[in-house]
Amino acid sequence: ELLSALGSHYPFASLPISLSVGFVQNAEGATLHTSMQVDRGVFDFNSGTEGQKAEVDVIGVAVDDRGQIYSFKHVLTVIPQTSQESSETPVVWNQQLKVQPGLYQVRVAVRDRQTGRTGSAMQWIEIPAVAQNRLAMSSLFLGERRDRSSSDSTQGPQPIRVDVDRHFSRTSVLRFQTYVYNAARVAGSPDVWIQAQILRGSQPVVAVAPNKIPPDVSADATRLPYWTEISLAQLPAGRYTLQVSATDRAANSNASQTVNFSVD
Repeated sequence: ELLSALGSHYPFASLPISLSVGFVQNAEGATLHTSMQVDRGVFDFNSGTEGQKAEVDVIGVAVDDRGQIYSFKHVLTVIPQTSQESSETPVVWNQQLKVQPGLYQVRVAVRDRQTGRTGSAMQWIEIPAVAQNRLAMSSLFLGERRDRSSSDSTQGPQPIRVDVDRHFSRTSVLRFQTYVYNAARVAGSPDVWIQAQILRGSQPVVAVAPNKIPPDVSADATRLPYWTEISLAQLPAGRYTLQVSATDRAANSNASQTVNFSVD
């Protein structure tokens, strides 16, 4: 049943699953990040039964354009949550795979052992070969901050989970994180600026002023992390594209990434 779901041309939806993929680079090469999500409400927990849990079989593959296959499998244990807030929090888990540059089709299938319900999802991703001394960016990783408390970027981002289905509330704040690679060094300090904008179709609807990546955020000369937040209160419900560009003023070079998301 799992293999049938994994290889299907159409997603299995009796156990709905969301999938989000991205990549980062380091000195050892590329890492494919796979995030998966299942709504906790699909599991029928009996609160009066002690030790109640659900066990979900998970298998996944990443197949590149040369036919190279990277795979993973494990068992996910889901337990009921006691509070109303946590019971509405989806089940999210992650998988990392060391891969070579290329075009990948990533497939994931899940099966609830108790009910036999299955689900599957598929996405494409291209992982570029990052040439030495050439400016490049990782994927954009999106998260959602629902509270109204301020966030001090000088202290670094407080942990929030990756939003796998990329659906955000208008009352929330969207956080994105990325990495910039191979910035030139002038007097030991990079001069890289980040500019972000949100598009609806081809029309810009939100623009974030260019912001310089602080020179002391990373000791790694080839890998600069950057994050910021954008309020979604000004956006009506709909589908949008986040476009983020990095400009290395010292080397006069550019790199950019885009990602789609929805506002509910």
